[in-house]
Amino acid sequence: MLREGSTLRFGGPLTNAVKLLITVNTSIFILQWLLEIGGMSPGGFWSYFGLTPARLIGQGMIWQLGTYLFFHADVFHILFNMLALWMFGSDVERQVGERKFLLYYFFCGIGAGLTIVLTSLSAELLGWAVSGFYAPTIGASGAVFGILLAFGMLFPNREVLVFFLFPMKAKHFVVLFGLLELYLAVPARGGGVSHFAHLGGLLFGFVFLRYERHMERRYHHYKLRKREMLLRHQVEEELSRDEFIRKEIDPILDKISRHGMGSLTRRERRTLKKGKPRRW
Repeated sequence: MLREGSTLRFGGPLTNAVKLLITVNTSIFILQWLLEIGGMSPGGFWSYFGLTPARLIGQGMIWQLGTYLFFHADVFHILFNMLALWMFGSDVERQVGERKFLLYYFFCGIGAGLTIVLTSLSAELLGWAVSGFYAPTIGASGAVFGILLAFGMLFPNREVLVFFLFPMKAKHFVVLFGLLELYLAVPARGGGVSHFAHLGGLLFGFVFLRYERHMERRYHHYKLRKREMLLRHQVEEELSRDEFIRKEIDPILDKISRHGMGSLTRRERRTLKKGKPRRW
């Protein structure tokens, strides 16, 4: 819950991207629930759409880095994530815009997924007794933690009521949760929650917010360079064509004007065809 002055509120009116994400996540959860009622085990589609590092690496299931964000284990899992997405995401989207919000959300979510893969692969190679390399991870928590970080950086002095009771500035709230996740990331303490995903969402969110302008400048510079190379290629192509016409076509045209078309050799006729204007 957020507090502005003496006013308590949640996330305010739903913004477009937040509404879309909540709708898609909820729809998939309902479909998943209906399939379970029909007798289908959730493990079947979790192993295919959830993020399982062993299957992603061994079988090339790269889509799992995106699809795992839309599946949830139970009602409380999806309720917590969607509530947090609404509470913090709507203000962030109003600040940065719909397009950049969605880009940021998936950047954090996929980044959290990469963090899961790297940490579980490292644990597997080191022989640590953890099951994360073969077990699927599901849920939007990594992306949601990225949204939480963005809220703390964009509205650092906005008050958040922790557990609906204790007021705390957003910047302190983010630091507290980051330290808590770091503490809980130790396998013996983590239970069934992928705290490395939460840390990955925070880390990739920080990278995006810290270096986004630099990356955007580099991207625009790349686009300008690409456009410049294309124009240069077109100019060189036109110059080459002009040179071809001057050296090859003009003498043939002069020959036609003096002796007629019948005087052309087969090679000269082929050359003349090459010099016809191109259709665009």
